[in-house]
Amino acid sequence: MCFSISFTLTAQIKADSTTFINKIPDSYHQELNKSNIDSLKSNYHLKGNFDSSLVKAKISLNENFNFKKDSTIKDSLKNLVKEKINVKKKDFGIHGVLSNQFDYGTVPYYIPNAHTPTGLFKSQGDLKLSAKKIPFLFNYFYMNPANLLGIQNYYTLKFDYETYQENLRNEVAEKKAGYLSKLKEAEHLKQQYEQKLGYYEAINAQEPIKLNAPNIEDYKPAIDTSGFASKNPYKDSLSVPYSKIDTAGYKNAYKDSLNARLANDSNYKKIAEYKEKIEQYESQIKEYDQKIKLLNDPKQLSSIDNPYISKVKNFLGNIKRFEIGMCYPNYSTFLVNNLTLKGINTEYATSNYFVNLTYGKTINNLLGQPQTNNSIINSFQQSASFFDLSKNQDARKILTGKIGLGNKSTSYIAFGALYGVGKQNYFNTASGKETNLVYELDGKTTIKGYVLSASYAKSFINQAGTDQNTEPLSKTRNNALQLRFSGVIPFLKTKFNLGYRMVDPFFKSYGVGFIRTDNIRYEAKLEQAISSKFKVGVNYRRDEDNLLNRYGFKSSLNYISTSVKLKLFRKRLDINLIYTPIIQKIKNLTTKSVYINKSDMKNVVISYSPKFKKVVTTLTGMYSQYSIYDSLSIRNLENFNLGIVNVFRNSFKIGANSSFYNSNVNDSMSSSPKTILSSLEVGYSFKKIINTSLRVKHSYNLTNKTNQYGLGFNVDMPLNKFFSIELHAEKLIVGDFYNSLNISSIDRFPYYGYVKFNVKL
Repeated sequence: MCFSISFTLTAQIKADSTTFINKIPDSYHQELNKSNIDSLKSNYHLKGNFDSSLVKAKISLNENFNFKKDSTIKDSLKNLVKEKINVKKKDFGIHGVLSNQFDYGTVPYYIPNAHTPTGLFKSQGDLKLSAKKIPFLFNYFYMNPANLLGIQNYYTLKFDYETYQENLRNEVAEKKAGYLSKLKEAEHLKQQYEQKLGYYEAINAQEPIKLNAPNIEDYKPAIDTSGFASKNPYKDSLSVPYSKIDTAGYKNAYKDSLNARLANDSNYKKIAEYKEKIEQYESQIKEYDQKIKLLNDPKQLSSIDNPYISKVKNFLGNIKRFEIGMCYPNYSTFLVNNLTLKGINTEYATSNYFVNLTYGKTINNLLGQPQTNNSIINSFQQSASFFDLSKNQDARKILTGKIGLGNKSTSYIAFGALYGVGKQNYFNTASGKETNLVYELDGKTTIKGYVLSASYAKSFINQAGTDQNTEPLSKTRNNALQLRFSGVIPFLKTKFNLGYRMVDPFFKSYGVGFIRTDNIRYEAKLEQAISSKFKVGVNYRRDEDNLLNRYGFKSSLNYISTSVKLKLFRKRLDINLIYTPIIQKIKNLTTKSVYINKSDMKNVVISYSPKFKKVVTTLTGMYSQYSIYDSLSIRNLENFNLGIVNVFRNSFKIGANSSFYNSNVNDSMSSSPKTILSSLEVGYSFKKIINTSLRVKHSYNLTNKTNQYGLGFNVDMPLNKFFSIELHAEKLIVGDFYNSLNISSIDRFPYYGYVKFNVKL
């Protein structure tokens, strides 16, 4: 086939090159170098000189239609299929890590009736998915048996807004770079045509072109006037014999005049052509400038009206949140506030409006009693309850929506509503049904850097089988109001945040995990920068309850927190000081007597990072002291901690830590209130692939003068490109998992370890 095409083209070239060239569009004409021409001559048996335009046409055909001697239809189809398959593979992707872990011993995050040793299986994953260049995040956690301390088995699939925005910014950057390149090219071509235009206009501005006309005096005809007067007394041109007039000079003058006029006409055509080209490139420059400005505008990037990004991509770019599974919706203080929910949570927002929609079941371990049936089936259903939502009988169902006008980050006004269904009493299995309805109106405005926000909510409770006129179901005093005002005082550069919140006694919202009703709160927060290395802050809060005096006691709580932040020695030394006194005043409305409880909390954190050439060192010291005063006793908790970590360039690290605990509170350390816990850990990374560490621990009881020793090691190494294994084992001593485990569990079986298999995708 290739030889046939070559012969046909060669024959046509020899027959009529001009006709063939006229059939080739201008778009196929390209510049050729010598090697292209030599190759063309060799492949198509062309010899001698020939029209360069024809050569350009043939090379273009050869490039565009793959007229090659060694190509076949089969290879072309094969390559096409490969390209299609590669495109499809790129449309879908998965990256991340999956881990499966088996724990055994005194497990720090699981206390099944203080029974040790315990064995359990834990699996978790964190993946990044991509479908048609749309990014998603998927993570899950599963443990069998289920944890009773708060960690729930869950999964979450959500739209990766941050990654999508980054991809969109990269696409915009590519488009912008393309427009900038075209803009520079248009400006360059415009400049060239302006130079040419100036040249031809300068020529026309000079003196008119002089014609090579002969001097009329030099071409006077030789007239024979002999006998003229006697033959013709009237003198006119007709009396002159034609043969006596020489017209050769006039013929040459006409020819020169015609050439000059044609030259002038050509100049005018060039000038008109260049002016048209300049106008064309000016229009292109204006168009590219407009596109670049639009792409530089961050508001336009989130607008579905952006004409330079597809409508689908613009729509996806405005999806701020889309989650399925374990969600944490956060609308506002009274409607939905950081609620843990199993269901779906969405948010769509542009620069002009936003919409939120949430549906699912709430998660709260305090709402119901754990199952006590030890059968295998019920145990499995309980541990995997999240994967089967129907098994979670104690959950409240909520449906929440919110719509607002404006931009949430600056100024907006919004209306939201919540409808919930639950039980009247979660500690009574025969409890009746209860529904909850909440309306909220909130908004925010920003004026000259000052931000004012307000929200008002009203709730309704309907309980099946109860009298709607009873006081707890009153349609009055079921309101909630919050005001906030923040900003920076210009001349002082003081940051401030003022707040007021009032929650009526009968306000109730299923969308708020915990909120103190029958309460008024006042808040003030100030932060003052003395210098770039010295900052101070004050945080004050006052709460008052029993707004309707329905109870015999009325209390107020005053919370004051002061902080000082210092950076010294070229910001290598950080010092944070925090002092927080809490004063609670309780008044008996009957006897008018007053009780005062006072607590003090002191915290000091010092961090120092000296600079060395071959080692990175971090030294951290911390001191905490809590004192709780009541009318009967004083409770003290005290903790000193000092730690140092050194990391060397040769992948070697060493760290030491020492802590002192002192407490008179009955907790997990009650049998040894004064204990010093110290540890030394050494780690090394072999070729930055295999990470190992060895830890030696020691605890000393100042009361009983007793010592305990512990040892632990950890190895993390890859098995191949995709799989790795981590081994961990340690002997526990007093002080490990402070305030998490009972000492009796450690004494019974002082060991803990796990094996973890990781899969890298």
